[in-house]
Amino acid sequence: MLRHGAAPLAQRPGAARPPPRAAPAAAPPSAAALFRRREQRAPLASLRAAASGQKTTSAPALSPPAPAAPAAPPAPSSALASSPAAVDAMSALYHLPRDDWARAALSVVVVGASGDLAKKKIFPALFALYYEGLLPPRFQVFGYARSGMTDAEFRERVGRTLACRVSAGAKCAEAQERFLARCFYVSGPYDTPEGFGALDARMAEQERSHFEGEEGEGEGRAGGGGNGSSNGSAGAGASRSANGGGAQAAAPPQAHRMFFLSIPPSVFTAAAANAAQHCASPTGWTRVIVEKPFGRDAESSAALGRDLAQHLTEEQIYRIDHYLGKELIENLTVLRFSNLVFEPLWSRQYIRNVQVIFSEDFGTEGR
Repeated sequence: MLRHGAAPLAQRPGAARPPPRAAPAAAPPSAAALFRRREQRAPLASLRAAASGQKTTSAPALSPPAPAAPAAPPAPSSALASSPAAVDAMSALYHLPRDDWARAALSVVVVGASGDLAKKKIFPALFALYYEGLLPPRFQVFGYARSGMTDAEFRERVGRTLACRVSAGAKCAEAQERFLARCFYVSGPYDTPEGFGALDARMAEQERSHFEGEEGEGEGRAGGGGNGSSNGSAGAGASRSANGGGAQAAAPPQAHRMFFLSIPPSVFTAAAANAAQHCASPTGWTRVIVEKPFGRDAESSAALGRDLAQHLTEEQIYRIDHYLGKELIENLTVLRFSNLVFEPLWSRQYIRNVQVIFSEDFGTEGR
């Protein structure tokens, strides 16, 4: 027991001092974390290598990187997406069949073409793909809605929403005119077959014109032949003809049709049923894109899926939420998976929901 004023034993002259405590060493990352980081980088690295014609080689996960020569500047996104090598890599990665766009036409039908979503998002996005040469040479865009419009009025309305935002050049106005020349309009209701019958006849007329010498405006940046890949399993009639004899026979012309449902959820099923029954392609695949919302809850979402399954196969249905492609949402995913602090914590075990608020200076006019 120490007396009052006595120094502790460690501070007395000649007393042995305890060795200093070593700082705890940082724990090395686990093998699972290293594997996860490597797997996240692998698809993008493979596509970039395929676009540049290089071959990738696998290295041990923990081996130090070898010194490399100065890297060439990265290829632009359009070249990466449209090069044949990149298309082959993407098709192999996701097991996608290839479409022969040299003998095929594509009709994109925007159901609800007079609405706000079509005006602000769909038509500008289609033109951006056309301007970058990512659409097939034989394509056309059809607008379908209940509002009465002529082709000229429809093109004028669509033309006010187009802009060359990425790489505007001197030929932007010419590209817009060529794109608008491929736009057509048919009016009709969503829940009756009469309007869809007229739409089918109009599409068949334009599809035939592609293979009767009326190629349209296939020159320019949009005539690059497209990316040549389809976004899922082909529908009925989408398989290509087999080669006969020893020589390769020319495949018969195909007409693929894609319907984008930019309409209220209350008419999703009726519009999809009419498209499948009265506008399905007789020679190519038919696919339907369903824009959010997919019901109000799990029960209504399952009911919507059952209703669509009565008219379409699952391989023909694509569900899309364009808000997931906004820059703010994309930044959230990068912030989570590239940050060692947030990655293990930002999951459904610790976060109940994420609320994103967009402030706009206009109301819901037209929506």
